[in-house]
Amino acid sequence: MWHIDFGLPALNDPDEPLFVMNALDMLRERRLNPEWFGHPATILFYALALIIAAVGWVGTLLDQWPGAAGFASAVYADPSIVILPMRLFILLSGVGCIWLTWRIGREAAGPRVGLIAAALLGCNGLHVELSQVIRTDMLASLFMLWSSLHAIRAARTGAARDLVLAGLVVGLGGATKWPAMLFAINGGGAVLLRWREAGWRRSLLLLPIVPVVALIALLVASPYLLLDHATVMRDLSGEARPVHPGSTGGGFAQNMLWYGRHVLLSGFGIAGTTLAAIGLLLMPLRARMLAFAGLPGALLFLLGIAAQALIWERWTVPVLPWIALAVAVGLDAAIGWLRPAWRTVTLVAALALLLFPMLHATALRTTMRAHDTRQIASHWVRQHVPPQASLLIEDASFDLLDRPGAVLFPLGYAGCVNVRQILGSKPKYQQIGKERSGKAIVDVGNVAPERLAGCRADIAIITHYDRYRNEAARFPEQLVPYRQLLRGGRTLLVVRPQPGRIGGPVTRVVRLRQAAAR
Repeated sequence: MWHIDFGLPALNDPDEPLFVMNALDMLRERRLNPEWFGHPATILFYALALIIAAVGWVGTLLDQWPGAAGFASAVYADPSIVILPMRLFILLSGVGCIWLTWRIGREAAGPRVGLIAAALLGCNGLHVELSQVIRTDMLASLFMLWSSLHAIRAARTGAARDLVLAGLVVGLGGATKWPAMLFAINGGGAVLLRWREAGWRRSLLLLPIVPVVALIALLVASPYLLLDHATVMRDLSGEARPVHPGSTGGGFAQNMLWYGRHVLLSGFGIAGTTLAAIGLLLMPLRARMLAFAGLPGALLFLLGIAAQALIWERWTVPVLPWIALAVAVGLDAAIGWLRPAWRTVTLVAALALLLFPMLHATALRTTMRAHDTRQIASHWVRQHVPPQASLLIEDASFDLLDRPGAVLFPLGYAGCVNVRQILGSKPKYQQIGKERSGKAIVDVGNVAPERLAGCRADIAIITHYDRYRNEAARFPEQLVPYRQLLRGGRTLLVVRPQPGRIGGPVTRVVRLRQAAAR
């Protein structure tokens, strides 16, 4: 929970506004169709809509706003009203992942493995970070672990009930994030582990249970995948981008190496990486149910994300519990080779060597998230820029909207729009998405050229320019609008991220030349 309110009232994560606006639209229009299926995120949208309704109901009872219309206006003025409860929901999902990791480790390899794995996951910086951001990753990871727990139970008992439950939860995971469906393979592993006891006839009957139930659960949980299939195809094509600034991959092998370096080695250290390798090698011998009814889904998921054109740390969140379990199996094996009198002392010492560096790295990562370049720039603007000056911003800087000067925001084909006017109209997400014209990022670089003149303000707070400049050969078109807009301007402030202290992108505060009055 440390710094779970990072950035607020500004929204530093670009996807949080998407989820909040879409969930709010569903309530305002009283519809079950999310009308966006990029992840597909259906389960998350329903959960967020319930949270918004609960916050609105409680606030109305306490006379915080006059009815539903007043509540909507309050949210558009300060989204932290609903953002913080939503982040707490994601946090609970993250804690649920730690609990499920313990259960899986305990049932498949013993209580010591479960406790070690849970401790490792709870101290992992990436897992902590994504437990505080409104995205589909953590909730989907919860469903993947839950389904794996039932698959492991099916491997132990042979009960068809657990296979049905595993398939049901896989379907819920797929309705949250598409790749969760890959965890249906664990059902096959559970059946194969017991084919001798069950016989080949019964095994053939049990084999399709998980994928069939998963598909049914997916369509029941998100029926609009069929009813609104045109929107599904549109959103899937929009998500399949070959390049993204700072996140373009280099092919399967290079992507695997990148994940190994940035997620495994950086997240668990050299000792943790070594123990994970040992644990993976020993898992088929020491924890067969874990190896055949849990790990296959995680490995297939990892292969799937490594085959993508883009690379994102957050995509590996569902893999983190399995790395922790592999480390735990390796450490448990190493402890088991010692004399009983040395085991407890050695275990405590080994956990200290593993966890303290992880906790330190997590604390630094959280500190950087709480001290962002964008909030530093906003604070500087408040101190040094006249209140009446007009601003051009590239992020959801709600912390600057109380200034009297006009605030402009780049919005694709619409050009740069007046933020107060558009928020006052309480826009629907579909309207915003249409103006974005399918662009992954809303920034100056993606403004229609004929609309660029409308982006002139007294001061520009630029947060995306340096990312394009660092990959100039890949994004020449996006650099052109920036250079046109910034030509002749005067840079007043440059805030750069600093390891362990300041996070966020390179943020520039520029006084634009010949700013038009607003």
